[in-house]
Amino acid sequence: SCPFFLPSRTPCKSHRELASHLVDHKTHIQQYTPALQEERLRSTLSKFAHESFAFLFSGAAQIYISAIRSIGKVVFPSIDCLVSLFTNIFFNAAFIFGFGFFPKLGVVGVALGTVIARIIELLLCIIYSAYTKEARIRVKYLFAKAGILFKDFIVICLPAVGNDAIWALATSVFAVILGHIGDDIVAANAVAIMVVNIGAVALRGFASATTIVISQTLGRNEKEATKIYAKRMLLLTIFVGLIGCLIMILVRPFILKFYAGKLTSQALEYLGIMIFMTTYRLIGEGINTALICGCFRGGGDSKTGLILDTVFMWLVAIPLMAAAAYIFKFPPLVVYFVMTLDEYYKMPFVFIHYKKYKWLNNITRNETELSAK
Repeated sequence: SCPFFLPSRTPCKSHRELASHLVDHKTHIQQYTPALQEERLRSTLSKFAHESFAFLFSGAAQIYISAIRSIGKVVFPSIDCLVSLFTNIFFNAAFIFGFGFFPKLGVVGVALGTVIARIIELLLCIIYSAYTKEARIRVKYLFAKAGILFKDFIVICLPAVGNDAIWALATSVFAVILGHIGDDIVAANAVAIMVVNIGAVALRGFASATTIVISQTLGRNEKEATKIYAKRMLLLTIFVGLIGCLIMILVRPFILKFYAGKLTSQALEYLGIMIFMTTYRLIGEGINTALICGCFRGGGDSKTGLILDTVFMWLVAIPLMAAAAYIFKFPPLVVYFVMTLDEYYKMPFVFIHYKKYKWLNNITRNETELSAK
């Protein structure tokens, strides 16, 4: 099997979720007095400061989970994720509202609940590793010399990390541009992001599964089989994406009803239209993620995604959206429409690279290569 598992651009604490928190916070603090604005800002910063510790534990856990997924062990990661999710929900509620002997900590309680959930997530990984032979956690492995594997890791992973960072920063710039248009579009976008994540969960899982299937098949030097699996995973991604879009459309009336009275009438009108817009963007994102993060990275090609996202996010999508907002001063929904096309700008080039099959590389090192190096 492939020695590296490169996850999709959407980790557990996704960049879009972080952007939605920031945008939602901006929307709310503008509705209050300066004193209350300062208080809420202080609370939010305190939450971020406490929650940052969660990444120490989450990072270690996600590396281990990614490693065992790459060898086909997918049951434990699912269980670990569910336990972490419900643990997070329980402790968040307990610390926010002060249930029983739990202190009422408000916003800080949310961060504390997240940290506890991530610690439990890591502890479960350590316990699991003690009872499995395939992937055990050993302190000595942290200091072991990897030789040629370390060089391979750097060559493949650095572009992937750069790709994710560039993509995440670009989505943040999108939020900033929307933030300068008006409060209504910002509030509607915060809710729309939440809705689109309903349909995106399965697509992100398919991208991860595609990486595993592609890397393992290539590791056995079965390139023709890999082409077949890649095509099947792409078709499944489109099918699942369409189901996700259908779900989003079906829940749309309930979302609008729930936020009636919580959003202004203008923001609610924006939201109703934006939910439809996010459906076709979801399909585009799912296809690109399956190919770039699933197929290409599964074959060790992480540079293509870096190049495509750098060019089309920063030299095409962002300038076009900025021009629509600041130069032509189009209506908010038109600006939002320009933003939703970001995945389609690069899609033709993604498919061209996919059909060339230059990403079909077996990056597994056998015992002979390892001993020779």
